[in-house]
Amino acid sequence: MKNLHDLIISQGPVMLQGSVSISGSKNASLPLLAATLLCKGPITFKNLPHLVDIGILTALLHSIGSDVTWINGGIVLNHKTNNALYLDPLLANKIRGSVLLLGPLLARYGEITLPMPGGCPIGKRPIDFHLQALEQLGATFVTYPDRVHGLAKHGLKGSLIRFPKPTVTGTENIIMAACLAKGSTIIENAACDNEVDELIRFLTLAGAKIERQESTIIIDGNDDLLELSNPFTIIADRMEAGSFLAACGMTHGSID
Repeated sequence: MKNLHDLIISQGPVMLQGSVSISGSKNASLPLLAATLLCKGPITFKNLPHLVDIGILTALLHSIGSDVTWINGGIVLNHKTNNALYLDPLLANKIRGSVLLLGPLLARYGEITLPMPGGCPIGKRPIDFHLQALEQLGATFVTYPDRVHGLAKHGLKGSLIRFPKPTVTGTENIIMAACLAKGSTIIENAACDNEVDELIRFLTLAGAKIERQESTIIIDGNDDLLELSNPFTIIADRMEAGSFLAACGMTHGSID
């Protein structure tokens, strides 16, 4: 069997055949990495994709006090110190995923200065939904042209939150923030993507109390989340899997 990554089609028609390992999902990995800020003790992830966004987010986590150790096929993170009030703008500006640090850092430390996140320029991608929902949990924000300063002096408190429309990163941010908030939080019109469910699965294993009822998510706040006794394997990337399936179907091939 040929490995599909080594297969070059020079002229067709050529039937696509071989075996391939699907990489871990980038969109699932970014919130999972951010969620380690809520946990006391080391967290091990397997099947973490080696992508630029992942490298930048792990560098951000390292810069604010997380020990980051790369191992074969995965990574170990352990957040130990409070150096999290200011995020490096040179790193945060490069990826959209840096916004996922807003909820967990506010929940854990009660204050955060977030440089405006960057990422791919696909139309307008504001963070208004994130800020409005976190304000309902008790945070206050001052917005500058290049950054947002968030404050939750007395901690976050559970609330009823209804998003005007489903937002994946917004849902993930509020789930993480609500895990350490006082009382219960109900998120209505929450995103139903499998990356959100993967975050819920991870947080539940770490001790969070989360229940999903279709597009409604209920979170009961905890004082702390714990380390996981076993490595957490990240789900495969559905876009990559779909691309291989499409290529296989177009060429009447066979892959496993």
